Amino acid sequence: MSFRQRTIHKTNNNVILNPNKAQVILIQGARGSGKSVCDEKFGELLHDEGHTVLDILSAPNLENCYWAICKNCKQEWGKKNKFERMELHCNCTKRHPILLVVPEYVDFDDYKLGLYNGKYYSKQEWANMGNIEWVTGDPDHIKKNRGTEWIKVRKIPVPKARDANKDYIISQFRDCLLTARSERRILVMNPAFYKITFHWHKTLELVIKNLGKIAIESFKPLTEKDLKKPKSQFTKYEKNYHRMAVCMREFGSVAPSQLKVDQYETLAKKALLGFVRLCRHYNISLIGDYQRQADVFAGIKDQRDIFIFKRSNRDLIPQEWVWLQDDIDAKRRKIIERYGNNPRAWGLANLKHPKIEDLSNEYCYAVFANNHVKLMKIPMPTFHHKQEIDNFENDTGIKWFFTGETTTSIDTATGEKEVAVDDKNEKALYNLIDGMLNPIGKKGMKIEECFAEIMRMEDSGRLATGWKGKKPNAMRMWFSRRKKKEQDKKK
Repeated sequence: MSFRQRTIHKTNNNVILNPNKAQVILIQGARGSGKSVCDEKFGELLHDEGHTVLDILSAPNLENCYWAICKNCKQEWGKKNKFERMELHCNCTKRHPILLVVPEYVDFDDYKLGLYNGKYYSKQEWANMGNIEWVTGDPDHIKKNRGTEWIKVRKIPVPKARDANKDYIISQFRDCLLTARSERRILVMNPAFYKITFHWHKTLELVIKNLGKIAIESFKPLTEKDLKKPKSQFTKYEKNYHRMAVCMREFGSVAPSQLKVDQYETLAKKALLGFVRLCRHYNISLIGDYQRQADVFAGIKDQRDIFIFKRSNRDLIPQEWVWLQDDIDAKRRKIIERYGNNPRAWGLANLKHPKIEDLSNEYCYAVFANNHVKLMKIPMPTFHHKQEIDNFENDTGIKWFFTGETTTSIDTATGEKEVAVDDKNEKALYNLIDGMLNPIGKKGMKIEECFAEIMRMEDSGRLATGWKGKKPNAMRMWFSRRKKKEQDKKK
């Protein structure tokens, strides 16, 4: 009797990352269980394989900027005696250059940034060269032979009302992405640099929505004709020249399943749903983490290739994953039954099949596409992994600050009503219009005259009201609503 061959798809259940294939990897775990370590290590491994890595979402503590920081923790830990040593939380030995993408209203202290990047001599280096006098900012302090520029800053514009500058933002981001690829940098974005929540979520939406288009147009595989050599001689970078990997920590904040912390979270959610379904066609891998299954929209979770469980409380694991707990419990019982109910048997069960709620920070359960489960160890990244006591400004000496004006009023997608982005700025706009219409001691402007003046201010870049292209009645209706709100506050 003959049998049909190859009816079973073979899956490699021993390897999480495949550098030659686009994957969606989702990670669940409790706070402090090592989710960010997985994000960073996976991203670092793909970066080493030649992928262009984007770390575009994290908590606003700038943890995703630590790619460019190394404290030599492994070396410092080795110097301590056995009584001083604590559990090694980081074994950093190197760092990676990053391209930090920030909005146009963020400025950095150029001297502090240059000092960290090795552009200037430090006080200690200056003294070691035999110099006595030190003057901050002295041109003589600039090094002739500079090292690596670890943190390069690029600014992109913030979104304007009704997507007025959408194409320009995408064009600027494309340039940033191509720079990151050519200079082998990690592209980093963080919500801490966005003063207005709408700016952050709208920018993230535009990035996610257009990554596929950028990949198709600018991330094409290199050929033998391009490099004038056979593929067998391609480097890892040349083989994966067309691939990207996107790391998104705090995944639930942009793909909420139900309750939203911010009204603009759904902007990125819609874009992400479309992106995750097609990212493999763009040769883009996606790595995301969250604390609870219920935090993330089901339509996005279902697109995963590999799911990773870090340490999680049983009440955080949903009903559809109860089979995993039962499978682990069954394997533990089998060991106990074989070796007897004694400490040795329990120790062996904890070693080979630990409960999910007892996993150490180094280990995880990886669930592959065919529901095969494997206990795996995830090592620390080689750069510094941020801890609670770490602070970006303290660790780098780099200072940044907000400058310039920001958007005062943003239209919704329909343009039918204005959305209050920042109450303080909206009040400033209200006071400006009120001063034009009802000045003290003289005749005020007509509504048409006031509207024309506001439009002139918007054209000059001083305001962004969302009324451009509309009639004066749009401003009249907004002003009436805001006036009623101000009157209600005084009651």
